[in-house]
Amino acid sequence: MTIERMQQSEWNLLSPKDQEIAWFVLNGLSYSDISKRLGMNVKEVENCVRRIYTTFKANSLQELRQRTVRIKMRPPGAET
Repeated sequence: MTIERMQQSEWNLLSPKDQEIAWFVLNGLSYSDISKRLGMNVKEVENCVRRIYTTFKANSLQELRQRTVRIKMRPPGAET
């Protein structure tokens, strides 16, 4: 299995909400900004981000970016 396919399958393990939050995090939004956009509290966003990092075995935002660089992800609300 190629790295791209492994990363895409890890992405597909995330819930739609986690994918949305991952997209926001990877595009530089703060947890506070994400929580306001999605009507969640910051703690819920932190928990989602923790799940995302665990799924991709990342310990930092830089590692998460490296592990998701080849994934074909769409901005929240974009048609699939």
